[in-house]
Amino acid sequence: MGYITLVLKDICRRCIRMEGLIFRRIKKTDYLDLTNFLCENWELKKNLSTKLANLVSRICLHIYLSDQNYNRIAVRDGLPIGIIMGRVGKLSIGTYKHILISLLFSFILFFSKEGRAALKWLKDFYNIEELLLSKFYKKYDAELSLFLVDYSNRHLGIGRKLYHRFYSHIISMPVKNFYLLTNNSCRYGFYHYLGMKRVSEKCWYPKYDKKNPVNFYVYVRENLNL
Repeated sequence: MGYITLVLKDICRRCIRMEGLIFRRIKKTDYLDLTNFLCENWELKKNLSTKLANLVSRICLHIYLSDQNYNRIAVRDGLPIGIIMGRVGKLSIGTYKHILISLLFSFILFFSKEGRAALKWLKDFYNIEELLLSKFYKKYDAELSLFLVDYSNRHLGIGRKLYHRFYSHIISMPVKNFYLLTNNSCRYGFYHYLGMKRVSEKCWYPKYDKKNPVNFYVYVRENLNL
């Protein structure tokens, strides 16, 4: 009986926390909240000042926005608690404005020693991404580029709901396969659960924390329309 009670309590907790949850596209008015969301869930303030951490989050947000044509966020009480972005086929011209915005914010980093170090970290990070993903750009039809759920709202099924929205979108199109890049700071076992296959990996030792390397993994899912 004790186990059953715990299960029922867990179900009630999930139902209560899912109440009022909305899934929708990103709006311009979400940018500030999404910047804070990324900053907190990536824990950037552990290694950067608050001001710089927020700026790096803003740069990353616009980099992701520049390379996507599908996005959804999970919103509760007006704040984002989950996000997914992806790219299927060609990008619209409108997404490229985000490249200019990210470059503008990156320029601000040059004016401080800490900012230049953060810029170097971003450059190294995206160089590794480019190295790992370069052979997948033309070979695969779609990419899941960003997928994140707030720490305090995990294990509620929000990630699954976001993922299935993206998956439903791509299988409605002439898409045979897709890929994604993740790392060991994420729950990458989730992708095994979804039936994806790990096909590549690389270890990176960031200068600010060489004792804790970042392991990058590329996962793919193929034969979607069979």
